[in-house]
Amino acid sequence: MKKIIRITAVLLLSVSLFSFDFNKDLEKKYNLKAEKDKKSGITWFKHNSCVKASSRIYLYFGITKKKGLVLRMVINYFDEDRLFINKYIFTIEDEEHILTPREQIQFIEAEELTCEYYDVMINQDEFALLQKIAQAEEVKLRYVGAKGFKRVKIHKKAKTALEDVLNAIQEVAAHIQE
Repeated sequence: MKKIIRITAVLLLSVSLFSFDFNKDLEKKYNLKAEKDKKSGITWFKHNSCVKASSRIYLYFGITKKKGLVLRMVINYFDEDRLFINKYIFTIEDEEHILTPREQIQFIEAEELTCEYYDVMINQDEFALLQKIAQAEEVKLRYVGAKGFKRVKIHKKAKTALEDVLNAIQEVAAHIQE
């Protein structure tokens, strides 16, 4: 009986160490930052370029205690005045893709800037859109709102971050299925 308890303890320890090593390898390989939400038990991963910077668009994901995968996307708009955004138009290699928010766009007002942000769990269409953005040479984003519009370019750094996170997600999905 003692032998079974020891073997079980060793197996549990090896599984938790394996998960820890996997997370650390993931962070290093894809330039990610992991953060554990102790309340929900989800470990969230964001690209290092998105942690401090005011990225226009980024993708992040979480791994649940039960080895589930949660994928989320954030689209940010920073300016002195709010646009009251109601849709986003991505121009990817001269082809337009319209993204209409499925959830309410949030906003934060600071002293000099306002941030309108859309943080949502992504669906298959949005996942495919993010893949196109990551692979494209040229991507422009048009924020369309009740008070006008603003067009910006999605820079190489943001596309590289998207690609890194997409690759990490594929690796995690394969790892979870093992």
